[in-house]
Amino acid sequence: MGAFLGVTAVSYGIPRVALAKRPECNNRIDDDGDSKVDYPADPGCTSRGDKSEVDSVPPPPESPTLEAVDGGPNYYAQFSNPLPPDKFPVGAWLVCLDAGTLSVEPEKSKGINVYIAPCRTGSNIPPLIDAGGMKMIAQDDWLDFLSSIGSETAAWMGLDEIDMVRDPAQGCEELQQTKATLPLNGRFFYNNFAKGVNFWETDAEAACYISVPDVISSDEYWFSDNNVCSPSEGGNKPGVITSNNCHVAANYGWTVQRNRGLVSPSGSKPMWNFVEVACPYGDAGWPCITPTQMRAAVWHSLIAGARGIEYFIHSFKGTSGCGSSSNVLRDPCYSEQQAMVTSVNAEIQSLAGVLESPKLTSGFSASGGVRTVAKWDGSNFYVFAGAVPGAASETFSIPCVGNATATVVGESRSVPVVAGAFTDSFADSDSVHIYRIDGGSTCGLM
Repeated sequence: MGAFLGVTAVSYGIPRVALAKRPECNNRIDDDGDSKVDYPADPGCTSRGDKSEVDSVPPPPESPTLEAVDGGPNYYAQFSNPLPPDKFPVGAWLVCLDAGTLSVEPEKSKGINVYIAPCRTGSNIPPLIDAGGMKMIAQDDWLDFLSSIGSETAAWMGLDEIDMVRDPAQGCEELQQTKATLPLNGRFFYNNFAKGVNFWETDAEAACYISVPDVISSDEYWFSDNNVCSPSEGGNKPGVITSNNCHVAANYGWTVQRNRGLVSPSGSKPMWNFVEVACPYGDAGWPCITPTQMRAAVWHSLIAGARGIEYFIHSFKGTSGCGSSSNVLRDPCYSEQQAMVTSVNAEIQSLAGVLESPKLTSGFSASGGVRTVAKWDGSNFYVFAGAVPGAASETFSIPCVGNATATVVGESRSVPVVAGAFTDSFADSDSVHIYRIDGGSTCGLM
């Protein structure tokens, strides 16, 4: 049958001319070619009155904000006899260099570069340390050999763990007096704290201690201390992981965060952290740290912001078929522990420049089964991740990166990064992975 003059062709009972005059989001036409038609099917439409189906383009992810390491990367340069700028500080506690052991090589060959409170065994020790290219932090008993102290001595320290053996007010005043009377001669003042600062004292009392040294440190041996999870210690502290009687690698990071959080102004001085290498307690039934746990404890310390690692090298009872030892790093029976210390320290030094680079304070996120820090070293983003109990498949995101590759450092494998995100597996709570982001956008940071 012929068409009537003056009447247009129709579609769905509505003239096409009439459809064409309607807003694109209410005209039954796929105007933007995405196979989605009109509101609400087309994501470019927010109502039937929208004049365009074209999808809005989201703004690009913002560049991350960065924060320098505590004290800044050149912190130690302000002091006389500074620590070497090309080495990350790695120390050993109370090493005795005496008859029969007059060599720094057993420690130096395993990546130690600072002796902390070495035994005061004679005036020949400081020159020996200096000749070996090492540094030392001297306790006040070295005043007996003051004439032998030279460029090898980067710092002096006061009474170790003073926060555990003094009333808080008395102890803080004593530490201030010690700092004022020691012959620093431009060197930095260091002190180590423990359960007082970490658990027993008020924030104000602990902050008084923390305010005195130029470099602070702490020793809390979470893997080996069977009292550490009690209500009077870590068991009731927010953020402490109490599973497995608090014997958890991530709690070493808690110690770092606790001490860093007491520094005022925030981020104004470095914090170092102790990790045990065997059995720091002789109590029957108390555990000893394993080499795998040792590595996890070190990396959780660094992830939390430690700018130095210190090893407690004594073992007060036997483990792994070995007896007690005054220096696990020299005892041939402790070869497994020595191998791990050497390996971890090599990892640290290979990444020293990254560890000293700024961290991302925005533009980065991770799922809840890991403790993380993301760094920008001027060329690449790095993500350091240590597992917590229950970790499995964990996801990380730096949205501005886009598509790239996450190279897993030291593991001969990589993970694809899609739209800034990647996922990887963690076998257990001692697992640590380090990722270098290769390719993708540098997010305006270069």
